[in-house]
Amino acid sequence: MKLELKNINKYYPTMKHKNALHALVDISLELSEGIYGLTGQNGAGKSTLMQILTGYLQADTGQILWDGKEVSTRSASYKQLLGYMPQQQSIYDTQTCVQFLDYFGAMKGFSAKERRRQIDALLEEVHLSDKKNVRIGTLSGGMKQRLLFAQALLGNPKLLLLDEPTAGVDPDERVNLQELIRTNSTGRIVLLSTHILSDLEGLAKEEIHLDHGHLVRFIGS
Repeated sequence: MKLELKNINKYYPTMKHKNALHALVDISLELSEGIYGLTGQNGAGKSTLMQILTGYLQADTGQILWDGKEVSTRSASYKQLLGYMPQQQSIYDTQTCVQFLDYFGAMKGFSAKERRRQIDALLEEVHLSDKKNVRIGTLSGGMKQRLLFAQALLGNPKLLLLDEPTAGVDPDERVNLQELIRTNSTGRIVLLSTHILSDLEGLAKEEIHLDHGHLVRFIGS
């Protein structure tokens, strides 16, 4: 299992525009099973890289390969590999936990029977079984983050992208989330974007540090 990025470049608004911002500059990475931390200041290129890997944005140049084969991040086969945990804003407060997960399970094409099976198992995994029929708006911030993590695990993805998973949670919930990430990293490539460097201590095997679109550090932590 290997994810490769080869000479990824992204410009805003376009590379043909004379005042284009070079948001990512020749980013090349090779990731295997385990947890990687993606770090950098605001404007470093973290969000752009994550959006390219989720298929929300397209790179202007470069290749993305999975197990040596070039992939389109907008293809159905790539989407089956992918689990994505966005920041907390992308959650529906009027839905119950079950309704929220069922909606995303349906979006991923699972049958009603399979959705029920996965949802029950995932709510137990993130310690929210007793909240299954509770409206999301009544949950604590940490519970919402755990629910978003459960959503990312739907379909047992091999590539897990986590965007600031511990932002805005208290210290106890941060520990809970770190443990959930650790225990669910086996057999997966996990890329965790964060500005909280302490989140990576004892968790990430390597740190990928960006600065103004440049890869300036890719080292074991």
